Amino acid sequence: MGCSELGPETKVACPAGATGATGPTGPAGGFGAYGSFFDTVDVPLTTTATALPLNTTDFAQGVSVVGGSRVTFANAGKYNVAFSAQLVNASNAIRIVKIWLSINGVDVDWSAGDIYLGRVTEAERAITAWNYFVDVSAGDYIEIKARADDTGVTVPTDELSVPKIPSTIVSVNQVG
Repeated sequence: MGCSELGPETKVACPAGATGATGPTGPAGGFGAYGSFFDTVDVPLTTTATALPLNTTDFAQGVSVVGGSRVTFANAGKYNVAFSAQLVNASNAIRIVKIWLSINGVDVDWSAGDIYLGRVTEAERAITAWNYFVDVSAGDYIEIKARADDTGVTVPTDELSVPKIPSTIVSVNQVG
């Protein structure tokens, strides 16, 4: 009797058959792509849009910073992008700072926010933080952009503080 003719109750080891063709690679498992980035340089704001830089990668998988400010996605999908930025107004005049999202160099409508900085010590500092959900293709990038209505505003870092304070933080999590 051959191996293939034995019933399930027979305890005989049969030789392994030939290996079949390899199927297509499935989607990434686990939590998907992610990244945590920050910057350690003071960034003066002007009336011209400035992409907030990110010079340090804390950790990342499938997301990277390219060109100093472009958070670039290796995989298509939906992502939650959160950021925070410190603002200091040293001008002794009220300043308005606008911050918004840009995807592939195109400003995203309905993503902007205005921050009003006062001219007295208690009102001249602010920390901004919010998040966006974005749908991107592989190779797309986002930037957080900012501008002030006049000079005197900086996105500062503080290396002497304990713990140290970065000027900007961006974190990215794939959600779909």
